[in-house]
This record gives sequence, C-alpha cells and structure tokens, in this order.
Amino acid sequence: KEIHEKHRASRDTVTVVLNVFLRPGAFRRVLDGIGSQTALQSITHVNVLALGSPFVHQYGKLLEEYRKTASWTSEVSISLVTSEPTFNPGYFGRFLLSMNLNTTFTLILDDDVVLGARYLELCLRWARSIDKHAVLGQRGARYYRNELRKRSLFGLGKRLSPNKYHDFFGEHGLLRDTDVLFSAWFLRTKWILKMFAEEPLTWATAEDIHLGMLLRQRFGIRMVALPVD
Repeated sequence: KEIHEKHRASRDTVTVVLNVFLRPGAFRRVLDGIGSQTALQSITHVNVLALGSPFVHQYGKLLEEYRKTASWTSEVSISLVTSEPTFNPGYFGRFLLSMNLNTTFTLILDDDVVLGARYLELCLRWARSIDKHAVLGQRGARYYRNELRKRSLFGLGKRLSPNKYHDFFGEHGLLRDTDVLFSAWFLRTKWILKMFAEEPLTWATAEDIHLGMLLRQRFGIRMVALPVD
C-alpha cells in the first residue's frame, strides 16, 4: 500500500522513444501497447525515430492515420523524427538523440516490443521505491566465463553459444540481473549521457552491450529484466 501511494503521488515524467526501421506492419500494434499503459498519465511525449529507414514515408502516413483513430493521442504528443535513407546514425542514434530530453525517465523501445498494459507502472514503482540504481528492461542475457556451463548445454544450446569463453543465457521476464538488456530500456534520462563516458569500441553495433558495461562497471547501475506484464 505504501509503495502504491508513493506511485500515485509522484510527478515523475516519461518520454517514450520508439525506434522504427523495417517493420511498418507492426507499427500500430506497438503504438497500441504504449497507449494501453495504466501509467499513461506519466508519459509526456512519444518520439518515433525513423532514421535512415527506407519506409520513412510509410511510417508518416501510418502515424497520421493512427492519430485519427486512437483516443490516447489527444493526451500524449507524438512526434515523428525522420531522415533521408542516406543519413543513418545507426544503433547508437536512439541514445544520442535522447540525451537532452527533459523528463525524469526515458523508455527506449525497438519496433518489435509490444508492452503489457502495466509494464510502465511496474518500471516506475521499481525505480521509485525498490531500486533507484537500475536500468530496467524486458529481456537480456548473462555471460559466463565457465567451461562447465559450456559442457552443460545440449544440441541447439551449443550452436547458440559458440564462443568458448562467454556463454549466453537469455533472461526474459524473470526478474533477473543481467549483463545486457535488449530491445527495451527504462532508465533515468540523465544516465544516457553516462554511456558515452567512454567511446564505444565500434559505432556500428553492440550499443546494448556498451550501455550495460559502462553503467555497471563505472557507475554501479544494474541491468534488470522485469516481468513483461
């Protein structure tokens, strides 16, 4: 009850950053997931990033149609940020364009993530009352330097974990600490800048690994996979 009252009294705000690229067919379903949130009142803005996407014009049309039919868009502002296909900031772009947001929290989503209705509510309660030093997500992985674990994998598991030094164990909605989170990141907006305290080894990929490594090792911020709903 005490946690619930703190949740209701808080004025913390959230910006949702939705990164879209090659899945216009899933666009409406992902937006419906955002609009179904029980904590919708905490969302001040949704930024849809279609950077370098070959479907940028299709996303624009789909968003205009969606605004006419979805009632929640009258309560929350939705912006479409686009660029020509010749300009693509890559996987780090969604983080680079979120560093200066003015909300307390930022929820960054890939375009294959459909949120359960209470997901944002759960994230807010966790961040306010349970652990203020954790990035929250839906699924992630832990890496092990343990040859015994390697030998314990069978069949498909061995093919999915070919590296003899680091084994990959997925965590999906199990309330577990992870080394890296995939596809969804709920975090304090001021932490986004921290991930660039060190230059990434490559700007081409592995933004999720870089985020997890920097925040955990340099700033003591955990990566936690929460239940999907």
